[in-house]
Amino acid sequence: MNDDKKQKLIRIIGTIVVLVIIIGGVYFLVKKDSQNRNSSSQSPSTENSAVLSIRDDDWIKGKKEAKAAIIEYSDYQCPACAYASTSLDEVYKAYPNDVTIAYRHFPLPMHQFAFDAAIASEVAGESGKFWEMHDGLFANQDKISKEEILSIAESLGFSRNDFDQKMQDKKYKDAVYKDQIEGEDLKLDHTPTLYINGIEYTGNLDKDSIINEVKKYL
Repeated sequence: MNDDKKQKLIRIIGTIVVLVIIIGGVYFLVKKDSQNRNSSSQSPSTENSAVLSIRDDDWIKGKKEAKAAIIEYSDYQCPACAYASTSLDEVYKAYPNDVTIAYRHFPLPMHQFAFDAAIASEVAGESGKFWEMHDGLFANQDKISKEEILSIAESLGFSRNDFDQKMQDKKYKDAVYKDQIEGEDLKLDHTPTLYINGIEYTGNLDKDSIINEVKKYL
């Protein structure tokens, strides 16, 4: 083999080696980035871990120390939230000793009565009727209004006028704002948003799909 051919062969081999190194490096970086993304999406950050844990002031069904804690950010005028609420109720009935459901407010600005409805559930909750008001609001979602909210309260044994006055109290509004601000900090952009043991659930909202996810923690 003459010198020219040797030089050409060396250059070809060198080019191949360089390409292999570049491709390998790119693959390594892409794989590492993918792993980092998966890791960040599968586990809550330290900053969010406290927010995505059951709190003493949460409205909950079940035991605080249950194996699977589902936190729901929801809006009483959101049709998907009404559907999710029914599914979550079925999930809880299936695993009453192993599942906790926590409801948090995230009224969306395009829903005229969502904030008032959230306040109403806080007022009712003070008298031990949060879930009764919660269920009543979703059951009457298609005709929700301030008057309908007061009618639901009246059906639960509250004085219509007293309940209306309590809804003006700043402390109930602040309770709703607290959840709302936390949701904004979590960069929520839709309802319902569910977290199961601190990890966002992105599957279907039917009972069976949620149960299949919950089973991973039981």
